[in-house]
Amino acid sequence: FFLHFIYYNTHKTCILVVYILVAFTVRPVSYIAFEKYLDFSEKMPSATSPAPFPVKKRDILHSDNTRYLIMDFNGEGYFGKVAQCFNLIMAKMVAIKIPKESDDPTIQREVGMLEAVSACDPDKKNILRFMENFRFSNLSCLVFEMLDRSLWDLVEERKWEPLSVSEIRPVTHQLLFAFEPLKNIGLMHTDLKPDNIMLVNHKDQPFKIKLIDFGMARPASKAKILMITQASAYRAPEVTLGLPLSECAVDIWTLGCMLAIMVFGFILFPRRIQYDTVESETTETLKLHQCCKLCFSVQVVQSCTNPSSLVLSD
Repeated sequence: FFLHFIYYNTHKTCILVVYILVAFTVRPVSYIAFEKYLDFSEKMPSATSPAPFPVKKRDILHSDNTRYLIMDFNGEGYFGKVAQCFNLIMAKMVAIKIPKESDDPTIQREVGMLEAVSACDPDKKNILRFMENFRFSNLSCLVFEMLDRSLWDLVEERKWEPLSVSEIRPVTHQLLFAFEPLKNIGLMHTDLKPDNIMLVNHKDQPFKIKLIDFGMARPASKAKILMITQASAYRAPEVTLGLPLSECAVDIWTLGCMLAIMVFGFILFPRRIQYDTVESETTETLKLHQCCKLCFSVQVVQSCTNPSSLVLSD
């Protein structure tokens, strides 16, 4: 029967034999060849792979006045990295902003903004202290005082638990003080967000903060219609709608968004699409208005039994 089956199904038998040969010989060979190709391609330099960062830990940066030993890196952003450095002459820690590219226009613009802001007292006006600017390996390095951690880091450490009024009040007060010199010289920060609010020394000076990162700051006179600024979650409606911008107005909007994070423990407008952002801002602002009216009404009712509990200034 077996011979009879093979005889009358010769073409099927040949196909079966060819398939077995392919499965057990050709496929392994081709797979091995493909593996060798992958191994070779991994060794080849990629045209899209990022270039290595020009400096590393334990490198020494030289300026005209001193030398800085790189101890570590705080993190990496789009512009470059911020290095924790030890000033070998003054024997103190500083933060140095190092760009990825030698001719980064953001760094050059930030130097101009920092020089304009440096006329005010950085401690009284709650603005990051700018120390010097120097070039190393054809990179423009910015030296700042060393601070603790950002407001964003604090919120994440607390697992997004709302802050108390006694904690929110000093942060808001100090930020408004930081806006004052910017308004006096006609500057818009345009990149206000929790990442750019730094705690000076949270252990010894709780909620003492400073405003940092003036890379996106610009004179209000140069603000143009349809100019996209600010992170999308903190973007003012006039920026999204392409309306004329006024000094400090867009920053005040962002301050309100950060207050919402501290009060409620979540981002008020997390949407990324501009249409959704405008729709969300309209809806959520109405809800927030109703919520504030309700809270105020409850406070008024409580004041009927205890008038001293109604404090309008809060």
